[in-house]
Amino acid sequence: METKKEKLIIEYCEGGIYATDHGALKWFKQLKNDIIKNGVKNKHIKLSNEFMVELTRLLVTREIIKPNEIIYKYKDEFIRISQDGGLEKWPEGFCDNTDLLLGELVFGKNPDGKSRF
Repeated sequence: METKKEKLIIEYCEGGIYATDHGALKWFKQLKNDIIKNGVKNKHIKLSNEFMVELTRLLVTREIIKPNEIIYKYKDEFIRISQDGGLEKWPEGFCDNTDLLLGELVFGKNPDGKSRF
């Protein structure tokens, strides 16, 4: 890992936790409440649901955790988050399904002219 300061690693990968939208919200509320009650612990959470990954960005924007207490992992890359929830980089394939789908709906195709769906 890039640095040992982060305590919470959110890895976006196949085989990670997956939930429906409602289940994801319930999962997020439990994670948030656990962090509020017990603080950030060294934890590596694997998620395969884009929505669940995006929800964890709220932990920083709501000031429940500090940006240096969380890092995102995708394949072999580590991605830092800023105080406003922005990510320092966005590797291809990292939580981009919604953007690709909306791009195809709005423009009729994605920038590369291919559809993932």
